Amino acid sequence: MSVLGLKNVKDHLSEQEIIRLHRELTVPCAVHDVLKGLSPLDDTATYAMDVMIAEMPVDAALLCVSLSAAHIAHDLTGLHPMAGALAVETRRITHEYGPTWLAYADGQLNDAAVNAAQTQFTDSMAEDFEALADLLDTCGGDMPGESDQAQLCTLLADHARSYAAYTNAMVNGEDLGIIYEDMDAHPAQFSPGIPSGQSNVIVFPGAPRPS
Repeated sequence: MSVLGLKNVKDHLSEQEIIRLHRELTVPCAVHDVLKGLSPLDDTATYAMDVMIAEMPVDAALLCVSLSAAHIAHDLTGLHPMAGALAVETRRITHEYGPTWLAYADGQLNDAAVNAAQTQFTDSMAEDFEALADLLDTCGGDMPGESDQAQLCTLLADHARSYAAYTNAMVNGEDLGIIYEDMDAHPAQFSPGIPSGQSNVIVFPGAPRPS
């Protein structure tokens, strides 16, 4: 297996790689099944998705929210004027962050590439989370409150805003304890594979969750 620098990571995902991201992150598959009527969006499903997203490293959470929101955008095509904008944003985020995440997961990045990724992406992550949250709020706010689409939009938007605040706090060296009060779990710093007590540095790209 070759070890790559960041400049050698491709800038576009294949269909198979997008499918792999769905399987690695799980929640996008669950969102797809709910929207297709294959699974109910009951309290158990909502709780499971909440916990899974909250426990993800920052980069994994961004990809997870983006891929999940892409299914909502597809479902709302022709029904909501902002569905197209949501689809464009999710496509951009997925193809921007996905290749590096997969390359790291496969052990293909050298240390310099990982450091470059941290520098390149951490400043933009908060903005991308906020953009997704705004679009999800707009789409969900115009749907009946009890609809699956509206509930999923709210769930994903809430996590996107929490991660935006968390990412900004870490980058700016702010008190994470205040941010934690508004979150269901402590992401990134205490995610699987990241030792407790590690310094407050966003780990990017995040390794996939252990099976």
